[in-house]
Amino acid sequence: MTTPVPTFSQIKAQVAAIQQKASSSYAAIGIHALGRWTGAHQQEDNGHRYLIYQCDSPLAFRLALRDPVEETAVKVLITSLDEQSLDQDILLRLAKSTLFPINSWQIAKSLFGATTVDPRLLQHRWMADTLLEWMPAGDYPIVNGGFLDAETVWPILLRQGIGLATPRPDLLALLEWSTNPDNVAQYQSASPEFRVAAVDWLGEVAGATAKTLLTCVEACDRADTVPVGLAAEVIFNPALGHQLDKAKGKLEERFLKGTSPPPANLEQWSQAAVQLVRSAVIPAAQQVHLVQRADEILTEFGAEPLAHLSTTSEMGFAQRLAQFGQGLIQLLASPTASTIETLTTAYKSIQTHRQAGQAQHQRRLEKAAMAMRLARWLVQETTTPAPLPQDLEQAVQHHLLEGGFLDWARLSLRSGDPIGELSAAYQKLFGRVTTARETQSHHFAKLLQNWVELGSGHNGFLPIETILDTVVAPLASQGPVLAIVLDGMSIAVGRELMASLQAADWVAITPPGQTAAIMAGLATIPSLTETSRTSLLCGHLTTGDQALEKRQFTAHSALLKACRTRHPPLLFHKGALQDGDDAGLTASIREAINNLQNRVIGVVINAVDDYLAKGEQIDVRWTPQEIKVLPGLLHEAKMAGRWVILLSDHGHVLDSGMTYTAASEGERWRNANSALTDQELKIQGQRVVIPESHQLIAPWSEKLRYKPKKTGYHGGINPQEMVVPVAVLSPSSAPGPKGWVEAPLDTPLWWHPYAPELPVLEAPAAMPSAPIESDQAYLGPLFSLIEPEQVAPTKADLELPIWVISFLESSSYQAQKQLAGRLAPDEVVLTHFLASFDRQRHTIPLASLARRLNQSPAQLQQLMPSLQRIINIDGYALLTCNGHLVQALDHHNSSTVTLNHDLLLQQFGLST
Repeated sequence: MTTPVPTFSQIKAQVAAIQQKASSSYAAIGIHALGRWTGAHQQEDNGHRYLIYQCDSPLAFRLALRDPVEETAVKVLITSLDEQSLDQDILLRLAKSTLFPINSWQIAKSLFGATTVDPRLLQHRWMADTLLEWMPAGDYPIVNGGFLDAETVWPILLRQGIGLATPRPDLLALLEWSTNPDNVAQYQSASPEFRVAAVDWLGEVAGATAKTLLTCVEACDRADTVPVGLAAEVIFNPALGHQLDKAKGKLEERFLKGTSPPPANLEQWSQAAVQLVRSAVIPAAQQVHLVQRADEILTEFGAEPLAHLSTTSEMGFAQRLAQFGQGLIQLLASPTASTIETLTTAYKSIQTHRQAGQAQHQRRLEKAAMAMRLARWLVQETTTPAPLPQDLEQAVQHHLLEGGFLDWARLSLRSGDPIGELSAAYQKLFGRVTTARETQSHHFAKLLQNWVELGSGHNGFLPIETILDTVVAPLASQGPVLAIVLDGMSIAVGRELMASLQAADWVAITPPGQTAAIMAGLATIPSLTETSRTSLLCGHLTTGDQALEKRQFTAHSALLKACRTRHPPLLFHKGALQDGDDAGLTASIREAINNLQNRVIGVVINAVDDYLAKGEQIDVRWTPQEIKVLPGLLHEAKMAGRWVILLSDHGHVLDSGMTYTAASEGERWRNANSALTDQELKIQGQRVVIPESHQLIAPWSEKLRYKPKKTGYHGGINPQEMVVPVAVLSPSSAPGPKGWVEAPLDTPLWWHPYAPELPVLEAPAAMPSAPIESDQAYLGPLFSLIEPEQVAPTKADLELPIWVISFLESSSYQAQKQLAGRLAPDEVVLTHFLASFDRQRHTIPLASLARRLNQSPAQLQQLMPSLQRIINIDGYALLTCNGHLVQALDHHNSSTVTLNHDLLLQQFGLST
């Protein structure tokens, strides 16, 4: 039998154990070992010097003890002699006057302050020596109760031996560890006995799947454990049956040493791998590498066509988008409840994919959300077509509440998608909806033609020249305002911009009783800047330029009446807003906004019109950040506590397959001296500002232009050009005008995921939005446009399900209501809320519920805690909300409210 030779790790550990218990360091330590020390005489470790002597006789001891030594060094005398062979004077010069035996577990016990060792450790003969070898100097935690257990030792061994730093790793921690090639190399080079014991321990701590994972770590020639787990989501998908048996065999042979793990282990491995690449645990660049490597594995094993079954694969994401495109084509061929359900499933598969959360795909997700909205509208129009408006007021309101949303959605699809099948589907969907919009536009233009000729009234919309009198001046009489004119902003652009603003700490406000979040203005004819913007800023129908606008705006009688005597209205055009194209706001505009003596400040921004003038086809998102000066203006207004009035002079149509017919007058209008085409109307009346004859020909269709190609045009009588947004915003932290309320959610039903058969609560019966107060009463012509507020229905007006009646009559509800006190929700709203879940008993989209309760997004957000206070009895999460309502207008927002109906009945003891 070979005599064991003492190692330096054992020697330094024994020295540390002895010195640890001493009040002062020993100069010489004697160690009894049968094997001889064959290493170097002088050793250094972590700043400590060891002088090691092999002493085979008492004389050798005396010579070693006589050698001079620095105070920072320690002599270690190794001998096979026993203490009886040494004279007393030699022993007295050694630590503790004794020879210490080499016993690794005894050393370990001493270092850790232990008296006993876990039997699970003692079964591994190699472990104590390895522990002493790998243990950092001085890093010995004193164990509780004197018991050195596996839970103390294994984290040390795993950290020092293979770089696994998590004390009790789960599958996620193991997978993260396995992504480091150095860790994998350490594991593969570890001794077989260590790997076997480590697998057993990690299997005990992290579950049986850890053993499968470590088999892969050992078998791989690279850090492939996570990619294999991702690929397993497809290859071992139970829905495939035996379809990929060949790929399974290849994967098991290549990565699992030919073993076939239980399906449950593979599923857990796959789920943990998916969770890892969806989390922020590892850097984004590394996530991309792991996902791409998984795609390589799928391709190598012939599973590429089924990559869509993966929730992380880049190939699979492309396949899911293509499937969504195929679903759109099917729906266009047959817009039914069945095809919309199939399409919804395909859309949800895109939403739930990892790639959907990546910034580079956000615009694609927005387009897919818009396509879903248009698909829902198409099914709605096919099954229950809406009647055509009977007059211009109805036509304007239709464009405000539906047409503008259709335009926002369809125009976002013009640039298509990188996936050919999906891009083709978008093109067909765009064409179908555009055809329908053309019909609506023609009808609008004929109603406009009749209205202009007859000189009719204008209930329900604001002629552009009346806005200063009806909106700006009355608001300015109550407080300082900033009127921002976005030249060329259509309803579609206004809706998109408002969605961003309402998610950025601005609140849309309206007079009470108004059902839309914004009001509608009507441009001049032709819908040009020199006619419509000038008429807006002068307060009467006219034509002119910036000089006329500035002169008449500052002298407008209604505005002057609202202003301080020495602080008349101010108007800033483009050149006065910035010192240069890349500069911030000028000091003069900042000072003007922050001086609250200036009641009325007007600003003209040309961002939309400038965009139209370009020949480039740029996919623009209309957010405040896209309009250079707008964030600065809004910031200054918020800091000053100003209300912001967003205005436009006219809208526009974008060039999408337009027909060009030359005419000398304008882009979208010409003199009435030649024959009409079927895309034009002749229109005449005093509202036709130019030419002097007060008559012209203009296209009602968005498919005709008279000038060279640009991005977009205006001047015609399409509703996209004629109807403009008028929106009032208040900083969420500032008081607003008296009598005004937070605007309701006015998106069309098809804008959000279906919530079938949810009638709308006609007035905000519970928790009505309190008016945003200011010191003066509001009196102004705008109220002539608003119908009287309807009376809220009471509980008695409702036909209630039995379970809702039982809930309201239950003692549990009464007790919850009493506990909530003043924080309890109004019972009528609670009743409507519960009744909403009678037909759809589990989950309702947040936006649909907001419409149902006639609440604004922020109001419903405030209402949810009080509803939960009543419904979530005894700590049960019966009512949950998975999103934020202020984002209800977001492109692909899927926030929902969930009521656990069955558990509600059980906890409240109700009958159905």
